[in-house]
Amino acid sequence: MKALEVACDESGYEGEKLTGTTTDVFAHGAMSMARETAAGWLLELRKRIQSPATQYKANHLLRERHRRTLEWALGPAGPFAGAGQVFLIDKEFYLVQQIARLTGDCSEEETAIVYQAAARHPSRRAFLVAANDVLKTKGRPDGGDPVPVFTEIAGVLAADLRSRAMARLAESGTALAAFRERLAADPELLPPADPLIPAISRAVQYWSAGGGAVTIVHDRQTTLSRSPAKIAYLHAQYPGLAGVEYANPEVDERIQVVDMLAGVARKVAQDELRGHSDPGLSRLVRPYVDPGSVWADRASWARLTGT
Repeated sequence: MKALEVACDESGYEGEKLTGTTTDVFAHGAMSMARETAAGWLLELRKRIQSPATQYKANHLLRERHRRTLEWALGPAGPFAGAGQVFLIDKEFYLVQQIARLTGDCSEEETAIVYQAAARHPSRRAFLVAANDVLKTKGRPDGGDPVPVFTEIAGVLAADLRSRAMARLAESGTALAAFRERLAADPELLPPADPLIPAISRAVQYWSAGGGAVTIVHDRQTTLSRSPAKIAYLHAQYPGLAGVEYANPEVDERIQVVDMLAGVARKVAQDELRGHSDPGLSRLVRPYVDPGSVWADRASWARLTGT
């Protein structure tokens, strides 16, 4: 049986940098659609938007004057209906989640509590930057050891917040130092700060749930194309993955269509996370939001998913 081709693209990707970024949310779109169908939808979008741009992006749809076209595109008669899925990541929650997993001491519920408690502390920014430095392949910009900086800041938060979960992070220096040693010894070790591999993993899980094989057709990413180890990891973890191919969005119209879906969903989700809700768009995005997304804020999640 021929593998199902799933076109993928992302929005809000800034590599291993998860805090202090221009976007709060990472979105990875995946779509099953024939190339001929995607080309037809792009022609229809060109008629409605009438932009001379050679490649259409989410920002074309998100302009206020194209609101009706955006609502049509997300609705049941539009190009995305029944064909797309978007995996969302709140970057800073993902950051806390990943460093907690390295210590092995925090449950998912405790991780969410740590994340939400830190959000109210004056040292929140320093805590997140230090955590990101621990996880990044290159570590601190000045070349210093990021582990003691992180554990010291976590200790301050633990004392101020009287948080046992945060205290365990403050006491995790040995585990984190061992991780840094492994990362230095093996350049091909999957960096836990990079959300792209988990996103592709989720796409494979989602689209192969019926038991069939999946070929991921992705907009070219140096993160993937320059690291055979990452592709080998995906194959080892997911037998349903038949292969990973790369496509030029100017040639493969499916990449343009899924890029628009990912970009629109990211913007709507980010607005919700920041408290700038657009209930109409949130309802329209709802059918595409992957329930397995990485999200901690319950109020914005309820608006995005209706749960």
